[in-house]
Amino acid sequence: MTETFEQAQYVLCKLIKHGHEAYIVGGAVRNWFLNLPIRDIDIATSAKPEEVIALFPVTFPIGIEHGTVLVRHEHSDYEVTTFRTEGDYSDFRHPQHVTFISSITKDLSRRDFTMNAMARDRYGVIIDPFQGRKDLKERLLRTVGQAEERFIEDPLRMLRAARFISQLNVAADSEVLTAMAKQKHLLKWISVERVLQEMSKLLEGQSPLLGLELLIQTNVLFELPMLAKVTEQQIAALLAVDFNQCTSLVECWVAFLLILDHSSLAGFFESWRFSNQLKGQILQLTHNYLCLKEVKWTKWQLYDVGLQQALAIQHLRSAQDKEDVECIVRDLKAMNQELPIQSRAQLASDGHDLQAWLGRSPGPWIKKMLSSIERAVVENRLSNDKDAIKRWVIACHRRKQKH
Repeated sequence: MTETFEQAQYVLCKLIKHGHEAYIVGGAVRNWFLNLPIRDIDIATSAKPEEVIALFPVTFPIGIEHGTVLVRHEHSDYEVTTFRTEGDYSDFRHPQHVTFISSITKDLSRRDFTMNAMARDRYGVIIDPFQGRKDLKERLLRTVGQAEERFIEDPLRMLRAARFISQLNVAADSEVLTAMAKQKHLLKWISVERVLQEMSKLLEGQSPLLGLELLIQTNVLFELPMLAKVTEQQIAALLAVDFNQCTSLVECWVAFLLILDHSSLAGFFESWRFSNQLKGQILQLTHNYLCLKEVKWTKWQLYDVGLQQALAIQHLRSAQDKEDVECIVRDLKAMNQELPIQSRAQLASDGHDLQAWLGRSPGPWIKKMLSSIERAVVENRLSNDKDAIKRWVIACHRRKQKH
């Protein structure tokens, strides 16, 4: 983890060498304290955007109006943002104006939660004006300044609070709870794409039920698209789901949506603006789960849906019914290895063979016959051998002619 910081030293030291202050800030510092993976490193500096651009050979002005320049160094990207204060948030997301300043402490004061309002200098010294380390030690989620003001500035922070609780297994302080309950109506001004992103991260967290409980306790959940009329019975069922059995975002969303009215899924996807890819994957897994959620696995069922879908279905079974997943997953993998074929393309015969053997013209009968051959091979009733298949096909054809 320190290696990640060392890779950022070049950017820090170059800024400092040219007379500027520079610190690693935000989630990277937080995750370092929690001994969690560090994915992105953000840097705050006293240098103005144009000064950052002049110092580094490869830069991208990704948010230059707010002081942010992306610096690329040795195939790694760093968002470098000038110390700033922010004006009012007229659109509940972006400040109307920003003012560049020279104080890291004032820059940290504009951030959402104390655990995200820490900075680390090039020597590893931590600047922590809002007691973020103390809150992390106590597993407490607390805002920088008044919670209500932070949520009015950007209502998405209410969902971020629930997401952090899910990801980091922390608890919201009483002021956060009160402010979320009071300002929940402001979420209607937030783009649904941002809402979807935060909810997806929440569902994939290590403690998703804690995040969902916060949304329910503060009634924020009922402000989200298509969730205003969720019943107490559905809430109870939702909180009984073991999301930790899910191994992908698709599985997490299916587990969530299984609690709702299945007839409303099309409206839910449209309201939440799921991508076509994610929507398709959710629909496919939902359909297969509902068809196979109670059956005992056979070779044909496994072959028909494929190993990955079967494993996903089994994860959902475990999430819903607390079924012992490890033993069944092991059996499914073993059964899959025993399958004589993995796809129809591996059959020893094709439609041209069928036409030649039976002297028939092409037609729908070919697909039907190949399906029968495929199932017989998978179920070990027929060897995947061309001569064996020929004998089987001719015998089937003669039986049909007799009847």
